[in-house]
Amino acid sequence: MLDDVATSAGLRVATANAASGRDARGAPGHPAWVAAAAALDVDVLGVQEVDHLLPRSGGADQTEVLRAALGPGWTARFAAAVHGTPGSAATFRPAARTVADEPSYGIALLTRLPVRSWHELRLEGSRVRLPVPLPPGAGRRVLWAPDEPRVALAAVVAWRRRVARRRC
Repeated sequence: MLDDVATSAGLRVATANAASGRDARGAPGHPAWVAAAAALDVDVLGVQEVDHLLPRSGGADQTEVLRAALGPGWTARFAAAVHGTPGSAATFRPAARTVADEPSYGIALLTRLPVRSWHELRLEGSRVRLPVPLPPGAGRRVLWAPDEPRVALAAVVAWRRRVARRRC
């Protein structure tokens, strides 16, 4: 007999900072952060500071690397906040939209649930300059960098509350 009292598991959501997928020394460290993110066992994962085809992270599409590690059935979307390498006056520019083959920096949203629709919101950077601490030996302690544009991603997912019934 099934009891009418049910236990349910909620929607599991997490956010993580990929730190451009680099390790503490600044070298590309995809395997470590990808394994840690995959171990979260969530339904939806938001990731900030994601590199897309940038030289500093080995030219990897970090969103796709993470999606593949999460396994079959996962869907992912990357949204570029800037094209080029952040902090580089030569290549850095705001991204009016995401371009598939353009080296970029931004955010990713991944889910194992069916996506009904995706939504993107772009925000301009502020006029404030932000202090970025520099490593020892850089010649100065702080770089005053312009604020970067921001982007937000949302997905409407098909989700049904999982209900487990207990036998009495």
